[in-house]
Amino acid sequence: MLVEDYIQSIRHLPLVEINKHIEQKCGISDFFSEIGDMDLLVDEERGNKDEYGDWQTNEVLSHKVTELIATTFQPQVILEPTCGKGSLVLAALDTFSSIDEVYAIEIYKPYLQALKFEILQRYLDRYYYKPIKFHLLHADVFSVDWDKIKKEISDKKLLILGNPPWVTNSELSKIDSNNLPVKSNFKHENGFAAMTGKGNFDIAEYICHELMKHFATGLNQFGLLLKNSVVKQICLSQQKIHHNIAELRQYNIDSHKEFGASVDASLFTCRAGEESSVCEVYDLYTKKYIRQFGWVGDRFVSDIDAYSQTSSIDGVSQLVWWSGVKHDCQSVVELTKTQMGYINKLGELVKIEEDCVYPYVKSSDIKGETPHQATHYIILTQHYINEDTECLKQVLPLTYSYLSSHRDYFDKRKSSIYKNRSPFCMFGIGSYTFKPYKIVVSGLYKSPKFTLLKPIDGKVVIADDTCYQLGFDTQEEAEFVLKILKSTYVSEFMKSVSFVDSKRLITKELLMRINLHNVVKIMKDNKLITDTDILHTSKLYSEPLLFAV
Repeated sequence: MLVEDYIQSIRHLPLVEINKHIEQKCGISDFFSEIGDMDLLVDEERGNKDEYGDWQTNEVLSHKVTELIATTFQPQVILEPTCGKGSLVLAALDTFSSIDEVYAIEIYKPYLQALKFEILQRYLDRYYYKPIKFHLLHADVFSVDWDKIKKEISDKKLLILGNPPWVTNSELSKIDSNNLPVKSNFKHENGFAAMTGKGNFDIAEYICHELMKHFATGLNQFGLLLKNSVVKQICLSQQKIHHNIAELRQYNIDSHKEFGASVDASLFTCRAGEESSVCEVYDLYTKKYIRQFGWVGDRFVSDIDAYSQTSSIDGVSQLVWWSGVKHDCQSVVELTKTQMGYINKLGELVKIEEDCVYPYVKSSDIKGETPHQATHYIILTQHYINEDTECLKQVLPLTYSYLSSHRDYFDKRKSSIYKNRSPFCMFGIGSYTFKPYKIVVSGLYKSPKFTLLKPIDGKVVIADDTCYQLGFDTQEEAEFVLKILKSTYVSEFMKSVSFVDSKRLITKELLMRINLHNVVKIMKDNKLITDTDILHTSKLYSEPLLFAV
């Protein structure tokens, strides 16, 4: 019998009686919350998929997930926190004969109703015979009472199975979504870190944190489809949050094939147990071991085996890396030079003093070779953080007039780092910004391209905020440090500690881990540099060379 015909046969009954009939037939309690739900059987996708991070799991992948988990675990209860159309729930029902209870939660009612109809149809077809108790809840995952569910399942073996939303809290904020968790500093970041981006997190990461906080006990296990960046954050946060999870494994998937998504993703599995902060990586399709990443002592690395060969370099850099200039106002402050003069991004001819205009490089310009010509220019409004930009009115009146005429562009900047600061202020400005020689590296490339910047047309070259930099007073000292950074030893070390699927592969934290002193020792031992090189260079410093041997 088709489910539509079955519903039609009992439609004349009161709603309570209809739900009682269906529960006896397939185990789903409160099948309909209102009479109108009987007609809520749709196959259409929801309107704003971005708001919900809606990447539905296909049937084949769902079965691969449950079949892999079944090789080591047979659950009694399934909990799917964001079930969508329910492909993982259905795959679990196909795979695990041990299941006697299912909790599935979904905020989009038509998806949940479609899952209910599918389960009912399977029972009508006698596809399922074993009575299972279903709790299919139309609810927001952020408002679920997990403690209540925990009490209800008692000491049963639980598998938390799911594909939480692939979207970040900042992306949801941009579209004014209401589908957000209650604001909480669950990652324990300080206020400044949150302001500069570290407070951003994937919604899936928050959901995983909540689930592990409540259910990482007893014999429970987890099997979650996540972006690799989220798996990394779960492992990384173990040093602060200390979830009781063990046997962390990441099974890489082809997310373009499975979801049509351009992001690295995987099946993440773990079990409740003694706390672990190391994750093994496999290929989901071949089960081939790839590497393991996680904490080695107080160091977080992407390849533990490779790191063992380069760990002597891991320490604290004797020179400080700084970010490039952040302004968030490219329409006004980024310029190109023409025969007529400077043109801004709005296409306007700009009349300002030359004193505040500098050659400017972005990540796309950082290719390992020193640029000899400028293709971009930038107006710098300050020489140091918190310098009052009102001084421009007296010193650079044309520039001040130009900036003032475009003040609305500055006022529209959303980042909180500009609040309560001078008009036209910038970030990433200091004495290092104006050093004549710089070693810069882009944070966006998959491998480091350390590049030497020299003055162009008598002016220092400025790097944008996608880059990191070291500043030097002389070309000779810059070239010596560049030779160290371009060595194979540094390259291999950075590979062992950086994550290729990160949005920003190279960070200040990573660069500050390169102990230049120890790299020099290794290069000297391998006769790649000499005592003469070191001593000659040390004379260039006002203090003894910090990494001289």
